[in-house]
Amino acid sequence: MNRLTACSRDCPDTCGLEAEVVAGKLVALKGVKNDSLTQGFLCPRTTRFVDRQYSVERLRTPLRRDGENWIPVSWEEALDLAAQKLLETREKYGSETILHYQSGGSLGYLKNLNGVFFEQFGPVTIKRGDICAGAGEWAQEADFGLCDSSDTSDLLNSRLIVIWGKNVHTSSVHLVPLLMEAKRAGCKIVSINPMATRSTRLADLSLCPRPGTDGQLALAVVSHLNEQQAIDPEAASYCENLEEFLAVASAVSFQERMERCGLDPAKGREFAELYRLHSPSSILVGWGAPRRPNGADTVRAMDALAAVSGNLAKPGACVSYYFQRRRHFSSRHLPPPVEPPRTFSEPCLGQEMRKAEPPIRLAWITAGNPAAMLPDSQTVAEEFLKVDFMVVVGTHHSDTTALADLVLPTLTMVEDDDVMGAYGNHQLRVSRPVVEPEGEARHELWIFQELARRVGLEGLLDGTPREWKDRLLAPEVDRTVLEGGATRQPGAPFVLFEGRKFPTPSGKVRLMTHEPPLPRELENTYPFRLMAISHPDSQCSQWSVDPPSKPTARISEEAPEEWEHGSVVRLESRQGGFEVILERVSGMHPELIVLPKGGSAMFGGWCPNDLIQARETDFGVGASFYDEPVRLVH
Repeated sequence: MNRLTACSRDCPDTCGLEAEVVAGKLVALKGVKNDSLTQGFLCPRTTRFVDRQYSVERLRTPLRRDGENWIPVSWEEALDLAAQKLLETREKYGSETILHYQSGGSLGYLKNLNGVFFEQFGPVTIKRGDICAGAGEWAQEADFGLCDSSDTSDLLNSRLIVIWGKNVHTSSVHLVPLLMEAKRAGCKIVSINPMATRSTRLADLSLCPRPGTDGQLALAVVSHLNEQQAIDPEAASYCENLEEFLAVASAVSFQERMERCGLDPAKGREFAELYRLHSPSSILVGWGAPRRPNGADTVRAMDALAAVSGNLAKPGACVSYYFQRRRHFSSRHLPPPVEPPRTFSEPCLGQEMRKAEPPIRLAWITAGNPAAMLPDSQTVAEEFLKVDFMVVVGTHHSDTTALADLVLPTLTMVEDDDVMGAYGNHQLRVSRPVVEPEGEARHELWIFQELARRVGLEGLLDGTPREWKDRLLAPEVDRTVLEGGATRQPGAPFVLFEGRKFPTPSGKVRLMTHEPPLPRELENTYPFRLMAISHPDSQCSQWSVDPPSKPTARISEEAPEEWEHGSVVRLESRQGGFEVILERVSGMHPELIVLPKGGSAMFGGWCPNDLIQARETDFGVGASFYDEPVRLVH
């Protein structure tokens, strides 16, 4: 029997899934064939999800810690204990000593009801910022008043597409057919990335800039356009600070900016001329460049390049970073929001917990694995171990459940009942259970309904998942989507900012007026920069195969010859280190060492985030994942 649902994991595409179920068991997952996005195929991580569904690491019953051991307990006992600890902590220490940490392990919108519970119970301490998209979202909101994108189909109207720091084959796989169709129609494709990827093969021109200098490259192209008198003649009518911005862009020569980028000036001019001569053009901004100390300014430079060249607000012209995935949801059936007593920076969570006064006494973790996925993850783990009581709601054992006092099993994406928007397209999708939950796993809505009853918030979240999906959707959404499938978000733009209408106070694009900072110089003792990037075998820290005991570390074939291909060496930062297997590759900047994202100290014995200092991006409270100085040691 085949049943339809949707993928709710942290990925831009949010695919429609066709589940093959035999005798109540999931046998296979495929992409829905007649779906305009999925087109019958999925990423490898999702096609292999069957193994994860039935993994021995799957949480199937509530677990209470007893010393070094886990003891299975009933839901009644688990929820009574959780409620008791919540009430005791609030009474004795105050609600600000309770931390609710929720991340993006599931995009299901019903997960937001968890926050409603903690607002009404406390309010409690929560996180601020976003380790993934914080810097880029902040930048586009600063520039345009809104962070959103034109419809993906609008790429077919582009004459030039710049894939800037984005590996679409791994992180946005359903863009690949669109890019290939655009290329067949004559569109030029430029790939800009400090390392070669499969996406590089699509490109007519590839540039490999020094890590952290993408803003310099964008400003160099602006200066070239200015020299060629190719700035849009109408730019002043829809851009603030035009003259100041052009002065900043032209204050440094094209030659010097290419030297900063480590690029051949001739190739830089080739890109600038392609951009000048092929309009309309679109820039696809990847997750890489904004995850650096100058990440927000980097995206602002890309935004400004598109704006002053006239490559905004018309068919085929956009700077696409993120799609508004929450526009079709409504809070009309929820209590008024309550301000938290304090917030902790998500990128610096461990450090902020360490200095917090009063300290955190109880931590509740949902939809995340912060002990593996946050920078300086060792400090995060150490601080969680200090709290009096810690609860983790999850689907599988993880580095974070290993620190908990109580673990509550919840539903996987094929068991879940939820609704979600995508951040890589304008689709709205509904997930429906295609198999019964494993063991005693329960919907998070049920968990918090039961908790609410126990802590004096009777009736707060009453209702079935189907009823809550209906309540949370905006009135204009066609309710037939609740029966399954997908629909386009009401109000989502086909052409973003069409008519040059920008939701800023002035109605114009706000151009940056300062020079973006350069990446910090490397020292001889730590001569490489670490990048831990998305991998086809893992969804963040959720591996679809057994993680390797030693990760492969890719280095440039231009790196010193002493670092031999296939050798086992120790990779170190000032934070720590572990053994890696070296792979020398072409097309990579010689400053880089690249690891798979999402390692695990618990399962593989290695975790890249153990090596990374907790540092915020310049703006937007993002995480500076991609600039950690590292070295290799024999």
